[in-house]
Amino acid sequence: AIAHAALNYSITQEQCEEYAKKFGKPFYRLTKSERFAQMPPKPQPSKRPVQLVYTGNLDKGRTNALQYLVDALMTINSETVRAQLHIYAGVVQDARRVARLCVPGISFFHGAIPANEIPSVHADADILVYTEGLDLQSRLKVRQSFSSKLVDYFAAARCILAIGPVEAAALQHLLRADAAIVVGNPSEIEQKLENLIEEKPLRDAYAEKAWQCGKVFHSSTAMRTQLYEQLSALEKD
Repeated sequence: AIAHAALNYSITQEQCEEYAKKFGKPFYRLTKSERFAQMPPKPQPSKRPVQLVYTGNLDKGRTNALQYLVDALMTINSETVRAQLHIYAGVVQDARRVARLCVPGISFFHGAIPANEIPSVHADADILVYTEGLDLQSRLKVRQSFSSKLVDYFAAARCILAIGPVEAAALQHLLRADAAIVVGNPSEIEQKLENLIEEKPLRDAYAEKAWQCGKVFHSSTAMRTQLYEQLSALEKD
């Protein structure tokens, strides 16, 4: 397919570079996109606990990463409930592991929700959680991958807490753009989460950074323009 294609696309910068070197042809980055026309309003100050939301599938690696987060929340909430985690997932690899994520008053599993309800769930969050597994199998699996839900997170303009292997392409993208609080070591989760809970200005700053990352790298207008120009050039040839 690569040999016969006039244009080749990949989903991450890392894969574009590796495949271009391997196959001797240019590769262009193409991901899910959104309009990014106007930044959504920031969450309003409230007396409720800080709300963390995870939306996406749950394989073994992601479930284990969320368990580290739940453990940190249990310590942070030892005296009073200051933050809560809401998990929405339609595909669950191990129901027993997911059940262990549920702690009364602290973390909740809501199962699947319709796609048209996800934006309102994101809008109600203070922090959106992104995870990838930290075990070797997960590291190899996600080395060059990019989750489409990150684009949804960017569009929601909410602070992103990302837990996973920092060498993975998706987390490298977040680090390059400074678009999320990235945690590669489980021992750092509690302190970084504590900072986010205590400092609303920090959450607001990273919400804006997430939005700007989406606007710069995942704009549907920019991607359509790129596709149009590249396909038009083929017609001229």
